[in-house]
Order: sequence, then structure tokens, then C-alpha cells
Amino acid sequence: MTGCHFHIEIFAPHGLRGIEPYLSDCLIPLESHESGFNGQVILRYVGLDDTDFAMGPSTHDVMDASGSLATTWVEASRLMESFSSALYRAQFPHRIGLDDPATDRVIWIEWEWDASLSRSAADRVAAR
Repeated sequence: MTGCHFHIEIFAPHGLRGIEPYLSDCLIPLESHESGFNGQVILRYVGLDDTDFAMGPSTHDVMDASGSLATTWVEASRLMESFSSALYRAQFPHRIGLDDPATDRVIWIEWEWDASLSRSAADRVAAR
């Protein structure tokens, strides 16, 4: 799929329970869902376009989401800022990496993020 790729890390040891009231102001159509795996609240994309938003439960303190937004980079950054605002209002420390195709760099949107929270890609693969 083409579009703007993203990766999200959220410090949420017990899932995203509590974010529900803030999703209505988020410009990305997401809904909360209780995982059958461990009961954590995760998010699902409920829009009608070709956006790809993948999030599953986590057995670690940090939850991951990734995918691609089927839009321009300017619009994708606006959408991710609104998601960051929902996470902030629900008090979930997070960081959102959004690929900028014009500069071939990742632009980060962060709130209260501590680099020690990030698991390396090798750790994420080994945990699967």
C-alpha cells in the first residue's frame, strides 16, 4: 500500500483503557476493542479508505501500532497530531514516527517519552 507509513509506541502497561472518551476528537476513525488474548484495550481502525492501522495486545509495558495512512504527508501529520492529542489527554506517554517522503526521514511526535521505554526491533521480533 502507498501512503505515509507510521510507527507508534505507547507506554500502556495495562492497555489503553481510559482512552475511549478522547477518541471522538481524534481525526483518525479508531474504536477501542478488548483483546481476547489478555483483556487489554487496543484500537482498531474503522474508516472506509485504504488506511492500514495494526495494533495488537502486548505482554510488555509498551504497546506498538504501525501501518500506513492513505493520504498526503501534510494530512497524515495532521491526523497523527490529533491522535497524539487523544493519547496526551488520556495521559499515555507515547511517540509517533511518521515517514516524510520529501526528506526520507522519520518525523517524531512525542509526549513524555523516555528513550529507555523503546524496545529495539530485534527485541520486538524475539518477543513474537
